[in-house]
Amino acid sequence: MDQTVDIYPVTRDELHKQMQACAQTDGQNILEHGLSVCDHLFDLLNHLEGKDARYAWKIPPWLTRELYKREKHRLCDSDTLRLYTTYHDCGKPFCKDGLHFPAHALYSYHYFNQVFNNPTAAQLILHDMDVHLCKPSNVANLLQANPNAFTLLLASLAEIHSNAAMFGGTDSASFKIKWKHIDKVGRNLIAMFV
Repeated sequence: MDQTVDIYPVTRDELHKQMQACAQTDGQNILEHGLSVCDHLFDLLNHLEGKDARYAWKIPPWLTRELYKREKHRLCDSDTLRLYTTYHDCGKPFCKDGLHFPAHALYSYHYFNQVFNNPTAAQLILHDMDVHLCKPSNVANLLQANPNAFTLLLASLAEIHSNAAMFGGTDSASFKIKWKHIDKVGRNLIAMFV
């Protein structure tokens, strides 16, 4: 990301106010979206641990409990996961352009760094869109560029499930397209772990 962005100083309270005042979707602000993604990620991790899930999951075939147990050492610690998922879009209020949020990951990275001291969560925020935008054939570069690719992958799966209602549910064409992409990226990424 070679872009530069104009950032102004904020406190944690101001960041929260901005996130609460900016809509992610109808009926959900940016902070609520982050909390939902966080909640979904931890529900997914609990499900992969064999615990009862609170949400309905469409789990890719490669994401077995055995694979999770073998690879969970690749995940970041719980505090980092909570900060990352809750604040992954915290820069959106500062870059909103109509219905779009250009360079929101870069804005989020900079605003997060102003109020939190967690370099790993900041890097996850900066690279939050990598799985969504990665071509499945280019997964080697994703893994080489980011040792937290497994965290990004599971967070992406949690996010599309968190957003499923916005897409029209898990049976909608939009959800299925996003899920299929994550499935392909995940299959290629997991093959590199073996």
